[in-house]
Parts: sequence; structure tokens; C-alpha cells
Amino acid sequence: MKEYTAEELLNLKYGQKVYRLIDTEIRKLYFVAPVPHSPRTLIFVDGSFHTHVYVDKNNTFTGRFFDGTIYDSKFIGNLIIEAYQKNIEVVKEVYLDGK
Repeated sequence: MKEYTAEELLNLKYGQKVYRLIDTEIRKLYFVAPVPHSPRTLIFVDGSFHTHVYVDKNNTFTGRFFDGTIYDSKFIGNLIIEAYQKNIEVVKEVYLDGK
């Protein structure tokens, strides 16, 4: 699964499916459109869930976005494991004095 850059996100077409990873949560989303009068704010939906993502002038944004044309469960599983491992390291450092 290909990870999108800011430029690729800004060039999505209506209805295009993506997967967004934030921390350990992955969600399938469909691109709707940029917000009127704010073309760098993008609207995504999945059923009754909807959200927006702002791509700032430095081409950074919250989360990681992946091409949604093919779902690869092993790839997604490894992303989630990687995210949990990072969280475990933070817990060790904060609560267990880095052990």
C-alpha cells in the first residue's frame, strides 16, 4: 500500500478511498472535497463518520494516509504493531525509568 504525500492528498478525486492511521487507529475514508474557501482543508467521510484534514503550507498534516485501492491486512497489521511498540516505549520511559 502506497503512503500519500501532501501533494497527492491535495489532488485526490471525489469518492477516492484512503486509509488513515492516527496513533493505533486505522480507518477507511472516502474523499469528498476541499472545504470551500480553504482548499488545503480536505473533507473525508465513511458512513456517518466525517472528518477533515488540514495540509499546512509546509505540506505537513496529521496522521498517515495510504492508497485505498487494495487492502493489505498484513501491511496494516504491521503498521498497527509499529504504533503500539512506539507507545510501549513511551510508557517504559515515562513510568519505568526507561527500562
